[in-house]
Amino acid sequence: MKVKDPADPSSEDFSESLHESISGLSENVQTAGDLLAGITQDLSKLIRLEIELAKQEIVELARPKLLALGMGALGVVLALFIVPFLLLTIFETFDIFMPRSLAALVVTLLITAGAGGVFFFAKSKLEGTFVPEKTVKSVKITLKTLKESVKWAKRPKR
Repeated sequence: MKVKDPADPSSEDFSESLHESISGLSENVQTAGDLLAGITQDLSKLIRLEIELAKQEIVELARPKLLALGMGALGVVLALFIVPFLLLTIFETFDIFMPRSLAALVVTLLITAGAGGVFFFAKSKLEGTFVPEKTVKSVKITLKTLKESVKWAKRPKR
């Protein structure tokens, strides 16, 4: 029988050590399916996180805009209150120089003239056609070109 030298590993010790190392490696090795499943899960998580980030950014960007929109709407409402008071001021000013009923008639005629002017201005802007003329012209040219191409393709070859 041989005496084992601690400095020189025997072949039995070496094979046992190699076997333990290989079995340790095989436990850590994943199959391609496992790797693909992991990649899919990571990708899914990444997409969810990107969507969540986009939602947060939209909320952060929209909040000041919505506040400004609300303030603008409040400004419009307050501006609507200006019109009656402006008309009342004009009426009271005319009342100083003429009888009250005549001042009311003048203010009414001013309102009517202003409304008529706005109406006829809007009507003049709305007259005409709503046909996009450049697009119609472009489509006609395209159709003509297509017809010519079909004619050319059908001509007898020499």
